[in-house]
Parts: sequence; C-alpha cells; structure tokens
Amino acid sequence: MLQNSHLALSANNFDNSPPLIFILGRKRGSKHINTDPRYIIWLLDFLSSLGMDINTIAANHGVNLNALQDPNAVVSAEQHRGLLSDARQCYQGTDLGLALGLHRSIATLDQLAYLMISSATFREASSVGLKYQNYSGRFSGHLVVTSFSEIQAQGCYQIDAKTELGELRLLAIEDILANIVTTCRWVLGQALPVTKLRCNYPAPAHAARYQTIFQCPVEFDAPVTQLFFNAAILDQPITSVQPAKCRAV
Repeated sequence: MLQNSHLALSANNFDNSPPLIFILGRKRGSKHINTDPRYIIWLLDFLSSLGMDINTIAANHGVNLNALQDPNAVVSAEQHRGLLSDARQCYQGTDLGLALGLHRSIATLDQLAYLMISSATFREASSVGLKYQNYSGRFSGHLVVTSFSEIQAQGCYQIDAKTELGELRLLAIEDILANIVTTCRWVLGQALPVTKLRCNYPAPAHAARYQTIFQCPVEFDAPVTQLFFNAAILDQPITSVQPAKCRAV
C-alpha cells in the first residue's frame, strides 16, 4: 500500500499549495495534460487492494512509486494509459471502469474538490467541475469531454469519448459516469436523482451493474452517452462548507 494515499479534504491541504486559480489555469492551458500524481497514488493503491502487483505494473511504465510522493512529480498521459491497460488485463472481470469511478474519493481532486464543495449551489459546483474537468488529468477535457445542458426540466451530462482511446474507451466512459454519481453524492450529501442513462456502445457483459449503480432505465447502442437527472436539484444549496470562508482562502 502506498503511504498518504487517502487524502484528507481540509483547509490544511492547501496551506503550502500555489493559488488555486493559478494551478487550474496552468493545467487548463497546457497542450499536453499530465496526470496528477495524487490520482496515480490513489489508483495504484486501489489496484493493490484488488490484489494486483502494482510494483510490476508501475515499473512496466517507468513510474517510480517513491517519486510519486513529490508534489511536483510528473506522470504522462502515456504512462497513465499504460497503467490502466495493464490493470485491465489483470482485473478479474469486465467492469473495472465502473469500479474506479465508484471508489474514487472527491479528495483526490484536491483544490478543485474544495472549490466545488465551497459553491453556493449544485449548479455552481457542476459548472466549476466541468470548467476545470481536465485538472485531474484523467482523460477529461481531452480524450473524454463532459458537457452539460438542460432539456425539459432534466439536467443532462453528455460524455464524448474519442476513438483514439481504443480498448480503454469503455473503461474511460464508465469511470466518468460512475464518478459523476460518486462526486455528486460527496457535493450534495445525497444521491443524484438520475432519471435515465443512454450509452453509445453495446451492452457490456456486466450490464446488470448499471441498474444497481444508476437505478434508472438504461439504453445501450444510443447515438450519444447522456446521464439525465431531475434538474430541480441544480439550485439546491450546498451546506457542507461556507462559500464566504472558502473564497477567502
């Protein structure tokens, strides 16, 4: 198990960090997006909990486990994809993407997480999360882009994944879908009221898990991938953190 893999989400996490907007702007403006080492620490720790040999997986792609503890460590997109490809081959099942999305804590988003939970409403938190979605460096904002719209009193997250992802495309989409559910629960303090899920790929072998996770009608082989929910929750206040205090940090 990696040390410091479970990040505590508190104001202390940000005392020695560069200003939030500077970090987000720098990441967002980068042509080549690296993967946040804190996410890689969590990823390898999670894979280890599944019984995988993370030392071998990391070494196969030139990832130094000790070096990941350095906040300035760099993990390239290619290394990230290599880690996931190996994990996919070692995993006993077909639903690794869902498992990753469900178990990833919002704390691994670090300062972006703090900015989201300091928002006044869920609408504001969602807007912030989408604006800086490539902050985590986990496909989002480049090979996988999530957008939002409102359609007839329904909120809709649409996920567009590029074909360049190859064998990782389904894993990446499922990771994002499941993590939307998990992150929204962290932000709202309750489940996102999902009403419908459309997926632009055939039903996978683990399709039964979708009903358990999303608890709504699911349509496969749809033209696009869209997660719908009751839009009434968008203007619900977020009370976990006082916005005024967070904006003063």
